[in-house]
Parts: sequence; C-alpha cells; structure tokens
Amino acid sequence: MPITSPNDILELSFTGAFENSTTPVHLEQALEYSTVHCANCGVKMLSKERHEELANEAMNAKNAKELIYIIYKNREYVPHRYEQIFENIKNIPNYKEISIPELRDKLSEIAIEDKRNKVHEAKNFMFQYAKNFPKEKQKKAIHTVKKLHTIQNYVYQKEYIEQFIKDLELNNEEAKEVRFKTLKNILIADSYYRVFNSSQLKEIPQEEYGAFIIKRLFYPSVNSVIPILKNPTCGDTPNNKVMVCKSCLTNQSKSIFWKYYNSRDFKNNLRRYLSDISYLMGSNKIDASNDYVVAFVSITNKVSKGDISFTPDEVKAIRNVGRISARHEGFAPIEQTEVDIPCAECGSTMLPHKKRIKIENEMKKCNTPYEYAQILKKYGKYIGKHQKTLAKIFLNIVDKNPNISNEDFIKEFSNQEYYYTKNAFKKAFRHFYDERAYMVANHSIEQLKNYDKFADKIEEYISEGKFNNFEVSSMLRECMKGIDFKNHPVRPIFLLVRELKNIAYKHQCTGLGSNKTFEDKDGVYTILFNLFKYNVATADHLVAEHKGGEGDKNNLIGLCKTCNRLKAQKKVKNWISENKYTIENFKRQMRVIDKMTKSGKLQGYDDWAKNIAQKIYELTEGWYDFREEFN
Repeated sequence: MPITSPNDILELSFTGAFENSTTPVHLEQALEYSTVHCANCGVKMLSKERHEELANEAMNAKNAKELIYIIYKNREYVPHRYEQIFENIKNIPNYKEISIPELRDKLSEIAIEDKRNKVHEAKNFMFQYAKNFPKEKQKKAIHTVKKLHTIQNYVYQKEYIEQFIKDLELNNEEAKEVRFKTLKNILIADSYYRVFNSSQLKEIPQEEYGAFIIKRLFYPSVNSVIPILKNPTCGDTPNNKVMVCKSCLTNQSKSIFWKYYNSRDFKNNLRRYLSDISYLMGSNKIDASNDYVVAFVSITNKVSKGDISFTPDEVKAIRNVGRISARHEGFAPIEQTEVDIPCAECGSTMLPHKKRIKIENEMKKCNTPYEYAQILKKYGKYIGKHQKTLAKIFLNIVDKNPNISNEDFIKEFSNQEYYYTKNAFKKAFRHFYDERAYMVANHSIEQLKNYDKFADKIEEYISEGKFNNFEVSSMLRECMKGIDFKNHPVRPIFLLVRELKNIAYKHQCTGLGSNKTFEDKDGVYTILFNLFKYNVATADHLVAEHKGGEGDKNNLIGLCKTCNRLKAQKKVKNWISENKYTIENFKRQMRVIDKMTKSGKLQGYDDWAKNIAQKIYELTEGWYDFREEFN
C-alpha cells in the first residue's frame, strides 16, 4: 500500500541545503524542452510548445491510422493513467482502416465500459466492507452506495464515497483504505473516459476530433515548475523548485510536491529527473547550479525521514551526467543508433545512450536472473571487451541453474568474480616480471633500480591487503613516493598500472567491491546494468582541453566508457603504442564514420576522417600515417 507523505507543517533545518545554496537553479528555462521526466510519477514531460505541435500534427491526420501513428510515435509522453489506450487500440477490429470519428466512438465505448466496471468494483467492495458494521450504520452506508452510478461525474462519485466513510464513522486508517480501494481506480477510469466523451466534443467539427483527442490525451504530461516545499519559511530560498507534470501538479500534498510514493519506484523517478536536469545544465540548455542536486536529495532525505536517501556515490553519478554532457554533446556519431560504432581503442560495439535507455526500460520489467539473462543474450553485442568475461560468468550461472534466486545468484557471481580477479592479478604480475630481462638489456641502471623499487613497493602493498578496496589511485600515490618516473619513463610499469586499473575497474563496475553494498531491492539489476553501462559510447579529446585541445569534432573520437577512463590524459603516441590493436580499431571507427558520411546517414562530418588522420600523423611525429586512406 502506498505511503502517505507528512502533511503537517514541516519543522526542518535546511542548513547545508537551501540556506547554504549560493547558485539558484533556473528551471523555468527547462520548460521549453520535452526531455525531462516528472520527478513524481516518472512520465516524460512535454513543453507547451510541443503539446501544441502534436495537436497541429493531429489536425493533418486524415484517418485513424495516421492519428494512431502520432500516439505511438510519442508513446513515452502518454500519461501512465492513460497507457491502457495501447491495449484498447489493439482490441478494435481493423482500426487502421477506419475514420477518426469512428476511432473515437470505439474508444469511447471501451472507456465507458471500463468506467462502469471500476464503479461496480468499488460498489462491491463498499457493500462487503459495510457488512462488518452495526446494522444501523450498515443500512445508512448501503443506501449511500446505491446512489453511486457510472454516468456520474467523478466529483459526485467522490462525494458519495466520502459520505459512505462518514456513515460508518471510520477512523483515519480505515478511511484511507476505503479511498485507496475505490477513489484511485474510479479517478483513472473517469479521467480516461473524458478524453473521448468530453461535452466539448459536441461543439467542434468532426474533422477536429483528432486534434482534440491528442490535446486531451497528452495534456496531463505538460511540464510545470512548482516549489519542492510549501512551508512559508522556505519562501524564495534558492533551489526550492521541482518540475512535475500537470497531472501531479493537481495531486500533491499540502507540504511537499509528492503525495504518494512507492520507495523503490519513486527513488528511480527522482534519480532520472535529477539526471535530466543535470544533463540540461551540462549542455548549457539551462543555467547551471552546483547546489541544486545536493539540496534536492538533502530535503528528500529529511522529509521522507531517511526512507528515500541517496548515497554520495549516487549523487556523484547524477552530477557526472552534467559533466559528461558538457564534454560530449557535440559528437554526433556516438549519439545515433542506426549504425554500430566500434570503440577506437578496444573495438567493442559501443552502446548509444538512447539504446541504453531502451535496455534499462526492458530490464525494469525483469525480476529473476533468468529474465535478466535473456536481456543479456538479446543485447550481447553491446557488452564491451572489458566486460565479456563477467558477462560469460553471468550467463553460465543462469544456464546451469535457470531457477536460481537473486540472493543465491549474487553469492555465486561474487565467488566466481573473486577467483577471476585473483587470477587476473597473477597474470598481470607475471607479465610484469617477465619484462625484467628486457629492462636489463635495454635500459639504464637507474631505470632498472626504479623498476625494482616500484615492484617491491607494489608487491608489499598488495600482500598487506591495502589494495582490497581496489582504489588504484591510492595505491599509486603510496607506491610511487620517491620514484622519478617523469624523467625515466618505464613502459612495463605503465602497462602494469594500466592493467591494474582495468582489473579494479571491472571489479568495481559490478558493484561488488568491498566498499559497495547492494541497497537496491534487486542486486542482479545493478550487476547487469553496470555491465552495459561501462560500454556506453563517450567522446574523448585526442588532445586534452587543459593541454590546449579544442572541443570541436576534429579533436573528438569515440571511446567506450572503460577505454575513456583507462586512456585518461595520455599523449596520443603513448596511448596508441600501449595496445597493438588500438591503431587498427581506430581506423575501423574512422572507416565506419566516413562511410556513414558518404552515404548521407551523418551530416557535417565530410572531412572528419581526413582531419583526424592528419592530426594523428602530427601528434605521433609521423609514426602512424594513414592519411592517404582517408584523403
């Protein structure tokens, strides 16, 4: 049963949240974009302008087929309470061949029947409920129930239900139960019914039915900006704002913007909303506020009394969306979803952001490891090279035991991942020590001393258990003290550090590190989501911005998230030479993007491959020259 948020006057300290906010958020600027999900119900919201555009598109629809196409094309904006329209359309015979007025009549009949059923269900519940009370109260309440009819407006239906509660003299908890079992379903049915049965329809020509239906259907999803907290003491405090849809605007509590919430789903809605806002800030679509996300999650935590809380890592991940969008907004090849783009380093087929969202939505419908495994098999090509082994472990566990529980799956996955990681460490150090003979033959005594000194330090660090948290940066800070690698670069050491980073990153991406805990209801979801997430397509600067690199497309390439992190800010020459496959994978990406441009699938990148080839030639001092292939 939903939890009701506090409706009393909130006496909370806002120190560290609103009061300490220095940069206010400007959510009014976000109203012009149809990209933000409602913080309350999670529906994707429409701007007023886009809402009008949909109505204009509907005016040009010649038949039901074209009108339905508009609805399906904008499915993500359909309010949750109207989602039954998709099932209802399928139940109409030959719906693609009828006129818009005929479609309206068919949907009207279905809506009327649905409303009738919901009212009958409510009446039956109330009849049964009243039987538990003394005859005098029972008789009075049943007389009130009999006045409840299908054709009535919801306002009158609500009055009779409230009278029923008074007749039985119910306490707060009992009244809440009755309202939840009756009012909610009747409201949804009545609201849907009025999309196709509004009295206004009688006053407009039939050729305008399509536009009217579209306006009514999508209006609840139009975006709005309201205060987070309505407490007078909050007043105009910075960042006391939130975006919600029109539907949630009319259904909020007296104290805060939400009224009912289910802890897990509501937190997901908040996370997605904050990520959307962070994206708009990062891409300069609205003025940035460094305080907004922190203030928002702080107040949510306090108002829900800790029931809805965000960890520092979760807040960091939300704010990182803004940083990523600030860096990568201008690189079109990795944003498109029609052509698979290989990572310029590892060659994995990168996961576009739009497909990531599609996979995430499909995963939300899964409950068991077996169901998640089907998603992994379906989209397996988007698992990156660095996560292939972990994905194989995932599938092997499910294949051996299709009915395994979530808890047992996590235990088994953790055990197998532990042994895999342990063996990966052994392999990395074996390669490292094999290089010593090469060091003796090709490097100076001073470089060899650095090599041995670092080897001793890092072996001691790991043997003492200091690396159990897989924090590579902490390990390097301690093990590189007193060693001058700046003037004496030693390639095997750089390769070892890279491999340790890779191992640690794989371990942490599953959420199974010793410093991680599964706070989600479903930890299997977290594992699989991260396996996909770490192969998401990102753009990387060939020459880092702080080293003078420009932010335009001729300094950007596509890297999966893992390779982007491993590359860091290395010089191009060093980066390419570290992995013998990088140069071929790089050229593969260039060929794919060049082909897309020549076939007309990508605009504005006619000279990209040519310019990148020239830049590689210059940055590697002529070591890598493939200019002729792209000239």
